[in-house]
Amino acid sequence: MPYATSQDVLARYPHQRMAELTDTDADPGPRKVQKKRIDTALEDASSEIDGYLRKVYPFPIVTPQPVLKRIAIDIAVYRLESFLDKESVEDVRQRYEDAIKWLQDLVAGVVQLEGVEDKASGNNQVSYTSGTRVFDAAGLKGFLS
Repeated sequence: MPYATSQDVLARYPHQRMAELTDTDADPGPRKVQKKRIDTALEDASSEIDGYLRKVYPFPIVTPQPVLKRIAIDIAVYRLESFLDKESVEDVRQRYEDAIKWLQDLVAGVVQLEGVEDKASGNNQVSYTSGTRVFDAAGLKGFLS
């Protein structure tokens, strides 16, 4: 499930800009936001985020943190921008690189999600209990000749 919706993207980015990024048909006239393209970009972004999160957190994350919504939006918009023939997408590229850096910091333990237990603590520890010995020194005498 994506960490953000097309409505979340439209709340953060100008409607006209999203129309330019998603309505790439050559038809003359005003462009319209194609929510399906935004949703696809968000699904791809969420999948990319999951690749990082799975290294640190058990899945599924029941209550995703708001930071994941922002990261998903930044990655999705970067992906949409990257399809256009542009000489400069520096602002969007910087947001993407910042998002990836944050995810790398998450995996490295520099930052963490609040309220989500990581794999290294609590629920996912392995424990070992030794049983009784099957053989002792006396029981091996017949085998040690």
